[in-house]
Amino acid sequence: MNGRMPPRRRAGLGLMTGLLLLAACQSILPGANVPATPLPTPIPLYWDERAAVTLIQADRLTLPLAEPDKVAFVPTCAIYGDRRARWLEPPPDGAPAGATGRLLESPVDPERLAALVRTVAESGFFGLAPVYGVESGPVRRLAIRLEGLGQHAVQVSDATITPQGFDDLFALCEGLRQPDAAQEVLPDGGWVYAFEAPAPGAAQTLWPDDAGWPLTTLAEGPRWLQGDLAGQVWTQRRDYGAEATFGFLDKAYRVVLRVPGVTPDTLRQPRNPDEAPPPSSLWTAEQLSRVFVARLTGGTPIPSGTIGANIVDACTIYGDGRVVISEQPVGRVQEGRLTPQEMDNFLEGWINTGFFDFPPEAPTATPPPPETLVQEVSILLNDGREATRRYPLGAGSVRTARNPCATLTEFQPAEPRGGYLWAIEQGPSTRYEDNPDYLLVAWPEEYVELEEFQQPVWQEDDPAAGLSADGLRFAWETIHGPQRRPNLLFVQRGLAYQVNVDVPDITARLGGVLGAIATEEPAAQ
Repeated sequence: MNGRMPPRRRAGLGLMTGLLLLAACQSILPGANVPATPLPTPIPLYWDERAAVTLIQADRLTLPLAEPDKVAFVPTCAIYGDRRARWLEPPPDGAPAGATGRLLESPVDPERLAALVRTVAESGFFGLAPVYGVESGPVRRLAIRLEGLGQHAVQVSDATITPQGFDDLFALCEGLRQPDAAQEVLPDGGWVYAFEAPAPGAAQTLWPDDAGWPLTTLAEGPRWLQGDLAGQVWTQRRDYGAEATFGFLDKAYRVVLRVPGVTPDTLRQPRNPDEAPPPSSLWTAEQLSRVFVARLTGGTPIPSGTIGANIVDACTIYGDGRVVISEQPVGRVQEGRLTPQEMDNFLEGWINTGFFDFPPEAPTATPPPPETLVQEVSILLNDGREATRRYPLGAGSVRTARNPCATLTEFQPAEPRGGYLWAIEQGPSTRYEDNPDYLLVAWPEEYVELEEFQQPVWQEDDPAAGLSADGLRFAWETIHGPQRRPNLLFVQRGLAYQVNVDVPDITARLGGVLGAIATEEPAAQ
């Protein structure tokens, strides 16, 4: 991940501790009239063995990064799933400021790597806050991916106290590499970018006329470059940093190379090198387009006969940065917002795990039991890539699982401005009065007649037309209120109704999982 990490609140407990405590307290939740949820079984822990997956990444950098350095960012040290280590060797004495130094690669001892699974899982790292200290100046950043716990990144400013255990984990990457077996990585192809410089650097090089792409074109957008010139762009930055410029006449440009498999989140070589790359933005900025959706399925069975369409996905992120999170299986729904940089950081974190290279079902040593809780994540990128992946989390109640978006930003209660309302008659209310699995709520007489809503009807406030969404808001606030009861029925004139509320810019069910929300609405009632 490049650039500034998103601000997040401090996490109080590690995931494993949280799972145990929350499951133990399940039987005393307000309004819970169901048997206590058993403690979850231990979650299988292992390293993913795919080459595209970064297991450990430890970076030393000074923030904010200049745009060329952000674009061509190379991890200080990284361990990959196929048991490779890559690291930047410190530049020699006297090298210009900003010289990156040589990129080296060596194998990693598989037994040493395997032995670290339990150490990392029990270190408390996954319970640390994402950011310690100021988000500028010298910092260290550590990201670890461990199957069963997910991926977590922690950034620590040199000007603050280091959290306990961080130093030891940060040193793991250097400790696993084998310098005596190292070879230098020298790319000869990649996406080449040009940034206009105020003046030629100390190492100014003439850009050749036969380069294929003039610098003015590269300044408008990157192109794929293959061959000796691409290697020269790489080595110039390696040896001279910001002092390496290319130019012609009185123009000077910083030229950098993004290399698939070397610089994080880099597109593969195009089939046609003459084509421009897809849009530089990772995802569309359209307000009503869903680009990230996470939901929880499975887990310890609970009565959920009438939850129906009222379930809201655990997390949905829209193109304009709006984030909607929901308690599971039903409960409070809240909204927050991310800056464009925070959105890019979040999405890059998922991509850097090798998300698009994984199979739809994450591999496990043995098939998980049917009650295993599963997190399902869907991502839609601006270049057209779309994928859904499923990750077993271990057996347990959905209420014990960590929402992947819960600490991204500050959240406020989501308030529907308009939506669809419909009701399905369930028979006489007396049928459910003695059933502890159901919660009955009286439907106010002054609101809409539920028997008139056999099909979804759009409701919104329009005083000029004499229209009101009071019934929709009452249903929403009751269904997603503090009682957290999936089996909730509304009673009107002795009949019980399952009432459903769909608010397109919050729940987005009627428009599918990813992509733009349907904007066509039936006539209001």
